[in-house]
Amino acid sequence: MILIFHAFSLELAPFRRRLKECQPLAAQGLRGFSGRLGPTPIHAVATGIGITRARTAARIALGVLPRPRRVIVCGVAGALAPELRVGDVVLASRVLLAETAQPAGTPREIILGQSRTALELMRGAGLAPIHAALLSVPAVLATAAAKHEWHARTQAAAVDMESGAVAEECLAQNLPTVVVRTISDDAADNLPAIRMMDGAGTVRVFEAMRQIVRRPALAIALVRLARNFMRARAELSRALAALAAEADTAI
Repeated sequence: MILIFHAFSLELAPFRRRLKECQPLAAQGLRGFSGRLGPTPIHAVATGIGITRARTAARIALGVLPRPRRVIVCGVAGALAPELRVGDVVLASRVLLAETAQPAGTPREIILGQSRTALELMRGAGLAPIHAALLSVPAVLATAAAKHEWHARTQAAAVDMESGAVAEECLAQNLPTVVVRTISDDAADNLPAIRMMDGAGTVRVFEAMRQIVRRPALAIALVRLARNFMRARAELSRALAALAAEADTAI
């Protein structure tokens, strides 16, 4: 069995369509789905957004689900390295878990020892992932300036909010764990100041519409954001299919 952690359901919608026998995850206290990719059983857990929710969901999942052969922590991410573009795939060599979104202190380093084998598996499927460090922070880095500061400080290629917490929980149980993220915004992008989701990852349609009515210019930014997200999750589906296809490959 392969266990996949992601923040919210929209990230994995294209991958979910690849599965057979797909149904809601039958585990109390968890959100997500289960199914099969070929002969391989898949359980996918939606953690919700942020470090605290991710750690809580990981602990519950690891306590109630069968022990997986492999764990994949995944989703979309923001670029920190200026050369990355929307749709690029980042396979984390290590995760740097920061206690604050401000570039202060020393992030905790989480080494992912199985990433080299995962890299070869993805390359064998025709993918060209960037093998580099990933930063996890407790809040969105919404400005190009913030991304630049963190990149200069850590040299991490990309940033998310959940991978570090989930990877820590999985590695504490000696589970083979890989972290893969696809880029949904460039390092130079300033994200629109709008709250479209709640902490569980549910889109707040009416709240988004209310804010657009107040600031119509947001509509253009949101269209671009949505287009980038769709491209990122399509590439994520390809990456997950490659990592999940060989269930007997030791990662």
